[in-house]
Amino acid sequence: MRPVESSSYEEYMQYYNATAGEGAAYFQSLDATAGQVKAVTVLYFFFGFLWTSQVLLALNGMIIAGAVCSWYWRVSINLPITKAATRTLLSHIGTVCFGSFIIALVKFVRYVLMAIQTQADKVKDKKVGMILKLALCCVSCCLYCLEKTLKYITNFAYIYTAMQGSGFCGSCKDVFKLLLGHMGQMAINAFVQRLLHAIQSWGIPFLSGWVAYEVLGILGVGTRMYAVALIFLMSVFFSRMFASVFETTIDCIFVCAFRDEDDYDARVMAQHHPSLKSALAPNVKSQYSTSTDQKSLVKE
Repeated sequence: MRPVESSSYEEYMQYYNATAGEGAAYFQSLDATAGQVKAVTVLYFFFGFLWTSQVLLALNGMIIAGAVCSWYWRVSINLPITKAATRTLLSHIGTVCFGSFIIALVKFVRYVLMAIQTQADKVKDKKVGMILKLALCCVSCCLYCLEKTLKYITNFAYIYTAMQGSGFCGSCKDVFKLLLGHMGQMAINAFVQRLLHAIQSWGIPFLSGWVAYEVLGILGVGTRMYAVALIFLMSVFFSRMFASVFETTIDCIFVCAFRDEDDYDARVMAQHHPSLKSALAPNVKSQYSTSTDQKSLVKE
């Protein structure tokens, strides 16, 4: 019973002792709720960071693809980057956000499982902890493979969207047709990209570091390793930045060439890119299209 104003000191103390546990439990529940809100907030912002980074990467890839498609199909040669960026932001931002959301969601689940995997060692039963850790490791590996596959498909889907203006699902359908119809050429494309990736990502930074080390030695600089390490890291960053542009350009040229070969008998290649036709479609017989036919190809 709650004491009234006329209650004695003993009655106040009895009431305090009786309700002290309830107050502590109440504050503990507040602490638990605050901890849950904090965890949810951290996960929310972490997912937002993953999604935002994927959106920026997708925008970069689609804008480059739009410029390359304009060059290949001769749609517009003037200001291709500006027009591709405008077209992407006004017409294809939904495709970019949807594809980026799928990649970000898979990455988010994989990172959460990795965080849970680090807590598996705290399980008291060692056998249960080992089984749990093994299961989480297998699931993380499967998610990593799924993430790489989705990235590969979405990158080509962005190229199809930039080339023909289709939605995300329609572009993914065209990607599967491309993979099934040109497996050999796609394998060669992947091999060439891997080779160029290794040369650009590691050859250029090591060469830059070696040149910096020798030049600093000639200049008489005593401590050279810090400067060389900084130059090496900067070379890695810039080489990867330029390599991503180069890789997207190669993929886009391949997609445009195969679309031209499958649907238009390589007429655009024969007229505007004869060297590309001799490399990718040497056995396809095509005739030069007139200006009227060329406009119809662009509309299609």
